[in-house]
Amino acid sequence: MNKSGDIVAYNRRPRAGEILCHNHIVHTSRMRSGVNGFRWFSCRAGGSQWVECPCGWRPDLGVHYADRDHVAWTRRMRKKYKTQEAFDRWVTERVFPE
Repeated sequence: MNKSGDIVAYNRRPRAGEILCHNHIVHTSRMRSGVNGFRWFSCRAGGSQWVECPCGWRPDLGVHYADRDHVAWTRRMRKKYKTQEAFDRWVTERVFPE
């Protein structure tokens, strides 16, 4: 039996009693699972390790969650880069340098 906060499925939208989450890998707002190690998944609702994430990833999927350290980093970076587009550009240059 899965406990609160446990991952229950990868690359599947959450079902009743689940939340949408992603890992701590640097990503753009439209990055697909698997690129640069980025993964998204459904977790059983509850548990204190997942907090609402402001990163801008897949707004079409609604609210999602990430590890609190990743969320704190994301808030700092979003403040620094001011817009989603500028942040995405910085990530793209970092992940896919020419």
